Amino acid sequence: MYFWQKKENMIQRIQSIYLTIAGAGALLSAFLFPMWTSQDFDYFASADTVLFSIVLAVAVISFIAVFLYKNRSLQMKFCSLNLIVTLAALAYIAFQYLNYEAGSTIGVGPFFLILPVIGSILAKRNIKKDDDLIRSVDRIR
Repeated sequence: MYFWQKKENMIQRIQSIYLTIAGAGALLSAFLFPMWTSQDFDYFASADTVLFSIVLAVAVISFIAVFLYKNRSLQMKFCSLNLIVTLAALAYIAFQYLNYEAGSTIGVGPFFLILPVIGSILAKRNIKKDDDLIRSVDRIR
């Protein structure tokens, strides 16, 4: 392939943007914002290895799913897996928060984990739409 020939690249699809936003939301939640705060301590995801590994798994799954554009069924499975892992992370955060301290307040970090939930749902919907379009074109042939 020469440099003047157009290369077809499917990373430009809208579901790739949704999955990138999902991964970025997980990374922001893992590194920048506290999960909850008490009077003298901010609890970040990096303070708990289980929570940190779950949130990083959400980011990694999102970024891997971006590059699976050639295999739409596997990409939809990764979106479902990402949704399940994100909900598990939110459940773990709720469990830890309820068992932490009475005077603590919820931080900004869990709200950034809503981005992977929304991004995974929207990406899966658009991947399914692409798959249905390609199947309908195949029926016409």
